[in-house]
Amino acid sequence: MSKRRGGGFHVRLQGGLTYSEKYRAGIEEAIRQIAGREGWYYEADPKTGELDVVPAEPKTFPALVPFPFETLERPDIQKTPIGVKLARPGEIPEVLAVNWKESLGVSLLGLSGGGKTVTINDILTQQAVAGAEVYVIDYPAKSVDFEFAKPFLARFGWGCESLLQAAGLTQYLLDEIQEGGKRYKAFKEHGWQNMDAIPEGERPKWPYIFLCVDELSRLTTGAKNGRVSKNTPAPAIAEAIEAQTKQYILNNLVSIAAVGRAFGYHMLVATQMGSATTGMPPALRGNLGNKLLMGPRPSDGQKATAFNNGKDVPSVPDNVIEEGVSKGTGSSEFEGQESAVFKSFFPKVEGCTDTEALGLALAEKLGLPEGVMLEEYRESFDQSKPINKEYQRKVMSRIDFPKAEAYRRLPYLRMLQDQYEEAMAELAGDTGAVPEGHDDVPKAPPTVNGQPLDSPLIDASLLAKRMEAER
Repeated sequence: MSKRRGGGFHVRLQGGLTYSEKYRAGIEEAIRQIAGREGWYYEADPKTGELDVVPAEPKTFPALVPFPFETLERPDIQKTPIGVKLARPGEIPEVLAVNWKESLGVSLLGLSGGGKTVTINDILTQQAVAGAEVYVIDYPAKSVDFEFAKPFLARFGWGCESLLQAAGLTQYLLDEIQEGGKRYKAFKEHGWQNMDAIPEGERPKWPYIFLCVDELSRLTTGAKNGRVSKNTPAPAIAEAIEAQTKQYILNNLVSIAAVGRAFGYHMLVATQMGSATTGMPPALRGNLGNKLLMGPRPSDGQKATAFNNGKDVPSVPDNVIEEGVSKGTGSSEFEGQESAVFKSFFPKVEGCTDTEALGLALAEKLGLPEGVMLEEYRESFDQSKPINKEYQRKVMSRIDFPKAEAYRRLPYLRMLQDQYEEAMAELAGDTGAVPEGHDDVPKAPPTVNGQPLDSPLIDASLLAKRMEAER
């Protein structure tokens, strides 16, 4: 080791340089001990086994990284910026962007409060402005996060009201790129191998598809093929329906992730933990090549499930946490890029919430659906006022995925539902009459594992009437 011109040291390592997160951490710890402070860094030459230890301030982030609304003027459907990488004070930070050509999918993991929702909404907004048809699937109780996006979703793009609806929407998107589907037939007839092969004049007919799936574990944990017999009781049938519906969701997502890239599909899947036991098997995880883990202090277990090589992915440094600027930070492992620590963009506009800022940007760039006024869209963000039911009716009439369509595409679920209705009718008796003297006593609904059987998944009575009327 010798002194370096300009300060610091020049070091020759007898054993040479071997890159790994553990090796890098060892060198950085040695630098901290030599320098007695954070921030000094090294520039290494693996060929010679030499490195320079350079005095500097530690890399960090600003308290807030503003969303680059200017990028919406020239959006790139194949490259979506999501935040910035660590940088030293005075440096211009490098932007971290998803390259969809490298992989059709992003897996976004992290515990609640880590910044997942803001990151998801940033990506969704940019994909929509870039021209993608946007579809959203979420657990019903959590779907309020996407209220801002409702006017800008594709027709039938909302799959958040029930497990049945989510399964139907995934089947609808998969059917489009399987034999017999419109997109499949067009690609086969013209010999298009990918979206780049489509002639300029034909491209408007075949826009990119962006599928956003949030709360995956709620949608797929417990998935299995439901098996029932003629004498299976109603509660067991209800459990079989739920398990089978989750299995359809999971199978369809795996298939879309495996073959969708050539057909112009982009997919973002978000959940808290990304293991097979929490609903993300290797068959899905492996095809989501761009991986993000939100949060400043993930455990080794979280990194192992989030990344292909968790030990080689850097974590948010201590100085960022100590400075109080770790909100919205995380680590990335993207196809074709070096792993990095990053901080997500935050859409900040004076007088607006983050979702309102994105929503108004979408309204400006894309316009609102016919019949939806800007003022009532603005009012939908005001939580001090009651929900405008007429506004909700207008936006949902276009995007709500029909339950009848879900049953048409998933006939086995229709059969299970019919069997459940028959079993419930037997429990209630042929007439369904209430015993005399009990007609004024509220009757507690039957439950499975504490959940009402008449959940949105299995309310087929109105559907049956509607289907009968359509005949």
